[in-house]
Amino acid sequence: MKLIFLGIITMLFSCKSTTKNMDDNNNDFSNEGFTQVEFTKSNVCNYLVTSVNGEKFETETLSDDILKSKTKIIWIKYHALRRMSKCEGTMPIQITDYRIK
Repeated sequence: MKLIFLGIITMLFSCKSTTKNMDDNNNDFSNEGFTQVEFTKSNVCNYLVTSVNGEKFETETLSDDILKSKTKIIWIKYHALRRMSKCEGTMPIQITDYRIK
């Protein structure tokens, strides 16, 4: 009985955690379908979104988490909206998911 108890305790302490910390600064979410972007407030359209490869988007709304975050660079998933853009040279989008880096 003592041997079984000792074996169980040894197994519990020897197991390593395999969970990943989502706040890790080295995360690259592009393999999960996210695009790295930077947000800026605009006078013409509500928010101007610029991806790291130079694409420009506009969005009407941002979540409170994004607005309150100290960083303006985040990872988003989006889909295009079928309407005219307010800002010249941008594509209107709706953000479907995001990760704050």
